[in-house]
Amino acid sequence: MGEWGTADFLPGWAALAWAAKGFVLGLSAVGLLFWLQRRLGWVTLEPDAAWEAPPQLRPLLRPMPMFLVVGAEEVLFRWLILGRWLLPAAGPWTAITLSSLLFGAAHVFNERPYRIRLSAVNAALIGVFLGVAYIVSGSLAHVIAWHFAWNYAQWSLLGYPLYGSTVVGRWGATVARDGIPPLASGGKSGLEGSLLATATAVALTLIYLPRML
Repeated sequence: MGEWGTADFLPGWAALAWAAKGFVLGLSAVGLLFWLQRRLGWVTLEPDAAWEAPPQLRPLLRPMPMFLVVGAEEVLFRWLILGRWLLPAAGPWTAITLSSLLFGAAHVFNERPYRIRLSAVNAALIGVFLGVAYIVSGSLAHVIAWHFAWNYAQWSLLGYPLYGSTVVGRWGATVARDGIPPLASGGKSGLEGSLLATATAVALTLIYLPRML
């Protein structure tokens, strides 16, 4: 690793330990937010829901395709763009900012009609957290595991909307209650379209940030 902990593929137990930390943190974050949304009456879990994801989105609900997509995103945005291109040339803060903006911009195209939604803004903020976590940990496995757990818990387990489409997860479909503002429930964008996701991204960044200062 370089001066700023340019993350790379760590060997053996080091990679496994960081991956485990990332997975537990991502799973816990979604679990906590889901519990809070249900506690406040913003969403409901409908175990006997009769709908499911459109055919083109169903592969994303399975672990291996989802892992491959998440892995490709982290290799592109964190390992290549941030770590290999921007970090050596521009330093950590500029590198994290630019790579996160690109990460958020890529998520604008998740839903139609294409426009900047809170979900895309939150993706950029999550990109900031992942960039900081990547540099601090020195582990690509850490950010891949967090990202995978975050997505898998939302869509495959809890059935939050996937890119605007209602899906059924392992435990049913999580849908917004009538009359609840989308900023609270996430609406058709799911958890990532809520202010709770905004707060989570900021909080996680602040947890890791002191180790970069």
